[in-house]
Amino acid sequence: SNELRDGAVLIRFCMSTAPKDPALADKVWGLLTQCKILGSEFLRYHSALDPSSSLDIQRGGFSKLSKTKLDDAMRDFGVFMVNVVEATILDFKKDDYTGIGFCEEETSALRKTAEVWRVGTVKG
Repeated sequence: SNELRDGAVLIRFCMSTAPKDPALADKVWGLLTQCKILGSEFLRYHSALDPSSSLDIQRGGFSKLSKTKLDDAMRDFGVFMVNVVEATILDFKKDDYTGIGFCEEETSALRKTAEVWRVGTVKG
């Protein structure tokens, strides 16, 4: 399904991109425009937090935002991403009966990724 693919793409993106990357806004915008469902979910999430900024994003991408609004959008993306990773961990917790799901090492890697982003975007 597209939702599973987008979740996997988001996790891969966050595992391979530093939250303090100087080109983060461009990379996030590229991700959101490539993954339509993910982009739509993030814009709804961000719009709920700051409706006026969301309108700016829809008109011209992150490049149209002021520095403050851009920083807010990147922080919101970080929180959004952490929520998606944590939901993914819960959704794919290894089932003892079927043996399907993330193993302990995979779960640990996902949690470490979420923590790096939590610290890098929310506190920074």
